[in-house]
Parts: sequence; C-alpha cells; structure tokens
Amino acid sequence: MAEPLLIETQWPIVDRSKLQLFSLNTPNGIKVAVALEELGIPYEAHRVAIGKGEQFSDAFKSISPNSKIPAIVDLNGPGG
Repeated sequence: MAEPLLIETQWPIVDRSKLQLFSLNTPNGIKVAVALEELGIPYEAHRVAIGKGEQFSDAFKSISPNSKIPAIVDLNGPGG
C-alpha cells in the first residue's frame, strides 16, 4: 500500500485508483465534477468546507498551494 498523503489526515481516500476531486458546490467546483462525469472519468469527491477555512489547512495547501478549489489529485500519475 502506498504511503498516506498529508491530505488523508483530513479527507480519507477510499479508492486510490480514481482521481481525487477536492471541491465544494460552487460554480467552478460543479464545472469540474460535470466534466469528469461527462468524460466518464472515475473520481472520488471530497468536500472542502471553505466556510470553515479548510482550504487554508496544511493538508489542502499540500495539493493546492494557493488555497483554491477545485483541486484534482491523480495518485497514479507521475510522482503520485
């Protein structure tokens, strides 16, 4: 099994073979989810509660240094 990522301390990953989408029900977040659905790309969604400031956590900034949603992680891509 792969070493856990910092993001997994806050958002557990169930299926490491899928893209990981970190987002919220915002216009940009919805666009990405719709695109993934339309393209038939399997993904696992994780809710980032921006009202609680989760986008500023060290875990989230490890995948999105500018603290912006949506963010996608491909655990099977180059470098994980």
